Amino acid sequence: MLFSSNIACENRASRMDYVYDKYKDILTKTVLDVGADECHLKKLLNKDVEYTGVGIGSNNENLINFDLESGPLPFSNQQFHSVLCLDVLEHVENIHQTFDELLRVSSQYVIISLPNVYASLWDLFMFGRYNEKKLIKFYGLSKERETDRHKWFFSPSEATEFIEYRAELQKFKVLQFDSQKITRGRKRDFYSFIIRKLMGEHSNLIDFDTRTLWWVLARQTQ
Repeated sequence: MLFSSNIACENRASRMDYVYDKYKDILTKTVLDVGADECHLKKLLNKDVEYTGVGIGSNNENLINFDLESGPLPFSNQQFHSVLCLDVLEHVENIHQTFDELLRVSSQYVIISLPNVYASLWDLFMFGRYNEKKLIKFYGLSKERETDRHKWFFSPSEATEFIEYRAELQKFKVLQFDSQKITRGRKRDFYSFIIRKLMGEHSNLIDFDTRTLWWVLARQTQ
């Protein structure tokens, strides 16, 4: 089974359109959206799909207010056909427990996306500061406490190893992995060449040439 989409995923407005277009074949029966924000996905699903959204920071009537740092998800084992967790895991301290919980409550599929933090470093090298107040997006030490920041700094290679390892522990397999490629140019090619020369055999192309990373996990049948 191959999941793909021709819709550009460039901002929040187009993100759910991209997700639905890409994964609509498995977004059926019962769907849990972890970190659902304003529950935009619900409007795109077929009417016979039972949608549940969990998260914080929204008053949307479809959202169950739940802090992922507070403990296990308040659902039964294998309660949902498909579970989504899109650019959320990097925001929680208990990333290992949260990941395991996503798989526990899924009977069939788990869809996960994670950012490539190294892409932010590329942008810093090439374009300078993220803005006048921040060096790198989602990182750095701000003068005031921020809520929308990442707790983990990892490469795509580390993310892949993490997901493959913990998925196997929970009797899941990686059904598909893909990523959004960074648009290249002369300046980026030059920096890529220099960094790979410096890192030598330790370099990995996926660490430098991708942005958002996407996984589809499937529960293994006995």
